[in-house]
Amino acid sequence: MCRLAENARQMLVVDAWLVGPIRRPQLCLYPFLAIRGGIPIHLPDRDAVREHFATIMDTYRGGGAAIWSPVAIDIRRLGEHAAFATVRWNALDTEGTVVRDAETTYHLLTDPDGWRFLSYTNHF
Repeated sequence: MCRLAENARQMLVVDAWLVGPIRRPQLCLYPFLAIRGGIPIHLPDRDAVREHFATIMDTYRGGGAAIWSPVAIDIRRLGEHAAFATVRWNALDTEGTVVRDAETTYHLLTDPDGWRFLSYTNHF
């Protein structure tokens, strides 16, 4: 469990869920499922995932968010090869003021290359 927690923390902190899939799309499995506002968004391939996250990042930047910082990470193992990681995020502006407080749950699967994202669900 500690290894999974550390891997999840590294994936989420170092890559941040908005930036990681753009720079390192191999973090996501395809097809990928994003759930925002209760609406499923089916992303069939690497390009669709990259475009999805780039669009979201641009939207948040337009709203003043400069940095996403995890406040809490709760990991639930689902056997040996899967887990849910729920992250409470604070979006900070350039002066460190919280401009958004949000929670997202990620479904992760492991394979020989390590833990990768299968989907996420926003809690708002």
